[in-house]
Amino acid sequence: MLPFQRSLKTHARSLLRPRAFATAAPTILAPVATDDVLSKYRNKLQERAEKEGFKSVEDLVRNGVKEKAKPKPATAIMPNTQTTATSQNTQKSAINSAPSKPKSERNEGLPSVEKPLNDIVKIELLEAETPERIETIWNEHHATVAGMVSGVMPVSFYNALKAKGKECPLFVLPLPRETGVEFYFLQFAFNQIYYTSLLEYKTHLSEARPKLVLTHYDDLSESKGVVLMRGEVGREGGVLKADDARLLVLMTQMFYVTGSDAKKKMVEVFNKTPKEFQYQALMDEAEKLA
Repeated sequence: MLPFQRSLKTHARSLLRPRAFATAAPTILAPVATDDVLSKYRNKLQERAEKEGFKSVEDLVRNGVKEKAKPKPATAIMPNTQTTATSQNTQKSAINSAPSKPKSERNEGLPSVEKPLNDIVKIELLEAETPERIETIWNEHHATVAGMVSGVMPVSFYNALKAKGKECPLFVLPLPRETGVEFYFLQFAFNQIYYTSLLEYKTHLSEARPKLVLTHYDDLSESKGVVLMRGEVGREGGVLKADDARLLVLMTQMFYVTGSDAKKKMVEVFNKTPKEFQYQALMDEAEKLA
């Protein structure tokens, strides 16, 4: 059963009764005054990626939003086309279906049903690599797996995200659609973040299925200073496009860690004083992408 059951109960009445909000709760598709909201979002995302020193939106999501643009090593952004045979063999052997760690060594931030990192990679081989090579190996592997998004972030970035998620575990994000905006709930649960649509929640409440599950592995945080992230799209049967998943990840990073004070304040309002939360203000902030 998903963690939506307990946490969202406190918001259920407000979500299902529009009068509880300072502004009316949105319909599933809220009209937006724009000629081409999809193109606008894509253009802004690409502009933001280039501003941060990345070549694509995918690279921006994988590396985390930076408050200031910093050039990244080539291997951290694009697959290394001049990889040596030794490095290629390391990459192939590092990603595997190795036996799981003993239960006592499992990441305490993951539920028992989740694979520990050692079921996905040979941690001892990654330990021998640089953070940049770890990033390349991790992302290149997941780029070949359908229904997956991935990323590698500095441990300081993840610690800030996790701390804010613990303080404010719930939020709602807008995804652009041809006829408006579809709203998605997110919920932090230890080292994971669950996403489900407003329609899914209104229809199924505590039985709502996540359409995206992000899992963060901090096994290499002390030795390499990085945290590995992988997102499974539609693991519970929900349908979500990869571009939508990347946008949800990017907006989560901005509203919780790297965005303006106005964005961060909206997260606090949603969790602490939900009656004051305004969806139109949320959409206005989301469009700024900064």
